[in-house]
Amino acid sequence: MNLKEKIMNLNENDLQRVYEIANNKNIYSEFLMDTFELEGSFTNSQLEEIIKVCKEVAEMKQHTLN
Repeated sequence: MNLKEKIMNLNENDLQRVYEIANNKNIYSEFLMDTFELEGSFTNSQLEEIIKVCKEVAEMKQHTLN
């Protein structure tokens, strides 16, 4: 499953949480590692991609990200 598919499958609360964690540049977030099934930390470019995709998905689902 690719990044966009994983983010599309998140409920509104988890989408908001993923967005906040990525936006705060928390490269060691256990929640993100579990959500995206990644072992180890994230790079800044990965977090930027997560932020971008979260915004796209929120717009499609008509959710507001804070």
